[in-house]
Amino acid sequence: MRGPLFYKVRVQMDRTSPHAQESRMRLPVSVTANKNGRLVIVMYARFSKEEQNPRSTDDQFMALRRFLEEHGTEQAQAIELKDEAISGEQVSRPGIDAVRQHIQDRTVDLIIAEDSSRLYRNASACLSLIESAVDHGVRVICVNDRIDTADPHWQDDVLRAQQRHTQVNEDTRARIRRSHRGLWELGAAVSHCRPGYRRRATHPATRREPERGP
Repeated sequence: MRGPLFYKVRVQMDRTSPHAQESRMRLPVSVTANKNGRLVIVMYARFSKEEQNPRSTDDQFMALRRFLEEHGTEQAQAIELKDEAISGEQVSRPGIDAVRQHIQDRTVDLIIAEDSSRLYRNASACLSLIESAVDHGVRVICVNDRIDTADPHWQDDVLRAQQRHTQVNEDTRARIRRSHRGLWELGAAVSHCRPGYRRRATHPATRREPERGP
């Protein structure tokens, strides 16, 4: 887990920026410093066991930094928190627990993630975390889902996004199961039987074809 990083974050959109037209989200309210003149941002990233891509969190942080640079010019403290190779369905994780602690301690002004599924792949857990942030005066932005708690309809946006992510997750699992079933029927990637056992073919032999499948 990395320590605090410092870089410039623009408070108002620079419409001359080459990335300004590419941004997938426009903020209803500018990112501003707190009453003490400081802006503390927690950037959160995660990749799941299914992805197994160590570079994923670095790529997420890079995209978040680019998004923030498009929206600010003042010095901000940015804290990078992440969970690697941990499912978003797991409620307690080191990185997300640290995010929650920052919320409770009121040591952060803004929490930003690539999308809400990085926080949680669980609608109730995700909504609970974001509600806690709002109650503690912390703004939350999930870029790809266009979620911003500065928008009065943010709760509806969270629920819609989580429903979409859940469906995508279920579709992915169905594809994996279908792929595994296909490999099983082809007899691929199947280990040897234990001593004393023999494997029964999925497809018995016929007059024209030998038995096949594991």
